[in-house]
Amino acid sequence: MILQFSLISLFSKPRPVSPAPPTVEVGEPSRASILVHRIVKIVLAIYLIPALLIVLLVGVVGMLVLGVARLFSRLLDAGPK
Repeated sequence: MILQFSLISLFSKPRPVSPAPPTVEVGEPSRASILVHRIVKIVLAIYLIPALLIVLLVGVVGMLVLGVARLFSRLLDAGPK
């Protein structure tokens, strides 16, 4: 036989259940709010796109440097013996 125990202590008082808070209807965002969100997006794009391009450019330059160094090392190893 399995005994089931309640999580409520014998000495605790039952708490009254509060009614659910009234739901608030959400209307359309204000025109100023939409404008602020657009400005934030534009500023982030203006800031982040050049940063992304710089990171990509540095990566490409790094790969070119590695490729040239590897080419020179192969040419030096394949020289006359």
